[in-house]
Amino acid sequence: MKIEKKFYVTDYNITSPYFNNNVPIKIMVASDIHYQISVNPSLFSELVDYAKMNKPDFIVMPGDQIETIDFIDNSSNKEFFESIIKALGNISPVIMIPGNHEIRDCNRDNFKNRHEGTDNVNTKALDYFKSLTNLKMFIF
Repeated sequence: MKIEKKFYVTDYNITSPYFNNNVPIKIMVASDIHYQISVNPSLFSELVDYAKMNKPDFIVMPGDQIETIDFIDNSSNKEFFESIIKALGNISPVIMIPGNHEIRDCNRDNFKNRHEGTDNVNTKALDYFKSLTNLKMFIF
C-alpha cells in the first residue's frame, strides 16, 4: 500500500537588514517529508521538479526527512532516497538539519519507547546522514 502524501507550497518575501535587499535570495524549505518505503515516489519527483523550476539558491531540509531509518536496510529504497538528495544537490546546495526522526531511535521496534520519551540517540541514522555529506552539495 502506497501512502498518498501531498506537499504544500507557500511563497514569502522577507526583508532583513542582514541581507543585501538589492540581491534577492531564494530559499526552498522542504520539511517533514517522513520518507518511508510506502510513500509514493512521484511525490519526490514533484519536489525535484519544483526545485528545478524555481532554482533556489539554497534548499533547507529542517528535520524529519525520514519516518524510520529502516529503509537503509533495503538497498533499492536507500538508493532511491539518495537519488532524490543527489538530484536536489545538483540544483543547489542542500542543508539538512536533523529532526527527532533523524536523532531519535525511531525504528518500528522502538515506537513505544519513542512516544514515552525513553528512546536513545539513533546513531544508525546520524551516521547514515553524515555519510551523505560525501554527496555533491549536501551539508548535514
